[in-house]
Amino acid sequence: KENTTLQQVHDNIFIGNKVATSLEEMLDDRASHLDVCLKLQRGRRTTPLSEILKESTFNLLQLDLLHNLNDGEVTALAEMLKENSTLQQLDVSHNSIGNEGVTTLAEILKENTTLQQLNVGFNSIGNGGATALAEMLKENRTLQQLSVSDNSIGDGG
Repeated sequence: KENTTLQQVHDNIFIGNKVATSLEEMLDDRASHLDVCLKLQRGRRTTPLSEILKESTFNLLQLDLLHNLNDGEVTALAEMLKENSTLQQLDVSHNSIGNEGVTTLAEILKENTTLQQLNVGFNSIGNGGATALAEMLKENRTLQQLSVSDNSIGDGG
């Protein structure tokens, strides 16, 4: 049966191969005007993050990636942000992101014109990552909220 009333998906979704396919099929007909919030949590996700983000055709407004990412996986996220024109909120807190990952993210966000909120709290970001975020803020004109709480940023960051 076709869904004609769904306006937003907002739930803790454990993405696996079957769930990702089902979600795409359910949303496919409404993809051009559906706003989606995805919360992807570690555990049952078997589809690589890069595939989920690349294949998604819906209007992704909010993306929560708690307990999902390390520096290497941030590259896939950064690639998605290059092409994305709808994401407004990104929460990558409570991960294993360090200076390398946040620097990759900061470089992409220098040119991003849609993201308004970014949470990188509770990671392993140090002074180098804080410096990269500060440099990004000099160029980015749309980011309104940035959370860096509970990282390893010292006086030099």
